[in-house]
Amino acid sequence: MSRRTLLLIYLIAIVVLVAIPVGNENVKSLNSIFLLRLRGDYIVHMLLFVPWCFLKPGLDLSKWWWLLAGVAFALAAESLQYFIPYRAFNINDMIANALGVVLSFILVSIWQLRVSIKKERGY
Repeated sequence: MSRRTLLLIYLIAIVVLVAIPVGNENVKSLNSIFLLRLRGDYIVHMLLFVPWCFLKPGLDLSKWWWLLAGVAFALAAESLQYFIPYRAFNINDMIANALGVVLSFILVSIWQLRVSIKKERGY
């Protein structure tokens, strides 16, 4: 499966997750989980956007433009919930989405640096 196909599936999955109704009991259970003083739903939001930079297809975009596009998508995904009556917009969720993209960017950059060092050393 190509990266473009994976990216398309990922984009559709995020939009569906943003748009589907969620029961209050599910939200309350996530809101009561804390990890390092962060609510569980913020961590879930962040983790949902970690794949972004790993799914960069063969587009003629620099990694910086791809990061900007990812942050814009993360912000738009949460902003969409403002217009859906049964969903709730939350600025903290928006920040967690953007942090997931930034974390993804950092992880991919470290991975690329490591690969280039291995190539230089002949591993």
